[in-house]
Amino acid sequence: LDHDRATQKLVSCDPYVQDGWAYVVRVEDKTAEDFAADVAAESARVRSTRNRLLAESDWTQVLDAPVDRAAWANYRQALRDVTLQAGFPSNVTWPSKPE
Repeated sequence: LDHDRATQKLVSCDPYVQDGWAYVVRVEDKTAEDFAADVAAESARVRSTRNRLLAESDWTQVLDAPVDRAAWANYRQALRDVTLQAGFPSNVTWPSKPE
């Protein structure tokens, strides 16, 4: 069924036939709870990505790492601050890794 995933959802229902097709779902508008769940899921996805990027760069903060530790520390702080961006969670600008 055609629907706008941003504002509508598919809901299970008793089977029915429409325009020669059999369906077991119908389209409904999302509720406030649905929108809240969408935001929570997107927030969790962004935090998971952020946490993975932080974990991947942990090694840059050891004393003998052959990198610009200050640049990497700034990058890692920018990752931590992703949740403070005005567009979070749907419009996040990810920081660039230092060279």
